[in-house]
Amino acid sequence: MKSTNYVIQTFLLSIFAATILSSCVSEKKFATAQIDAQMEIDRLREDSTRLFNELMAVTNENMNLRRDKTMLVQESLETSAELALKDGQLQMRQRAVEELARVFEEFDTEYTDVEPENGELLITMKESFLFEKGSANLNSEGKEALKHFAAVLEGVQNVEVAVEGHTDSSPIKGEEDNWDLSVDRSIEVVEMLVDSYGVDPKILVAAGKSKYDPVAPNSDKENMAMNRRVEFRIIPRLDDLIESHEYIETVQGRR
Repeated sequence: MKSTNYVIQTFLLSIFAATILSSCVSEKKFATAQIDAQMEIDRLREDSTRLFNELMAVTNENMNLRRDKTMLVQESLETSAELALKDGQLQMRQRAVEELARVFEEFDTEYTDVEPENGELLITMKESFLFEKGSANLNSEGKEALKHFAAVLEGVQNVEVAVEGHTDSSPIKGEEDNWDLSVDRSIEVVEMLVDSYGVDPKILVAAGKSKYDPVAPNSDKENMAMNRRVEFRIIPRLDDLIESHEYIETVQGRR
């Protein structure tokens, strides 16, 4: 009887132990599963954050690309407009110089020369036509030539005139170079144009370049004579041309 009870008790204890052991194992598995699930959740959150950040980066990059594209288009339009404006101004200056050459063509003689140069009209008068050698006093021929020049210039608008005195490399007596002579000659011409012939002083500029802008090497008498000269640079004033009534009418007529 005792043996039977012992067997029963042992059996029951085994079942109880198994139940407890099974319960412990299940709780451990559950805890492990919870940890695994939490890790998976954390991983998914990290992946979601990473993907969101990547999406935002791509979005920002696309926005930057669109902005850059817009800026490039704007710059291209501005460049095209600027080039068109410069081209229009260049053509306008060219037409103005061509018209000036036609107006002053009578000054293309043995002693004077008329030539378009770099958007300007260059009129060159030889020293012998205006002055005695080494002198800044105008001779009679020079005064008459300037009188005629002033009369033609009176009918021209929207220009500036730079009067430049030039010499050869041989200094006049008592001077190391010919700066004073070149400047004095240009001033003499400007004062004659203003005081005697009524040219507006606002459009005139006097300058002297001494021997430093020769048209030929100072190697012989003929070349040196070429370098002794007075130049009249007639420069179209584009701003005034653009604003002039004639130009506005021309533009409107093209539209």
